[in-house]
Amino acid sequence: MLQPPGLAPGGRNPFVRSPYVMQQAKGFPMQSAIERIMFTYELTATRTAAASREARARVIEYLQPLFDAGETDRERLAVFGLTYLREPQPVRIRR
Repeated sequence: MLQPPGLAPGGRNPFVRSPYVMQQAKGFPMQSAIERIMFTYELTATRTAAASREARARVIEYLQPLFDAGETDRERLAVFGLTYLREPQPVRIRR
């Protein structure tokens, strides 16, 4: 049977869902979405560990109110989080 390019056997995209995410975060939509966001975000560019930690903290802070308001769809949370991380961040001026 033919499969679209880029899909692994079984029709899943290996670059979107890592096995770790599926096993460890199953049943926890917020955690699953955050792991998926960070996995995908890391694929877009090379970042330092500090930049990744900061991005994770920002996306958790952004998604928590959505989750608390009842949004539990992992896919939607992941899209919201990735969209948020792709937005330019305001420049902080230290005085």
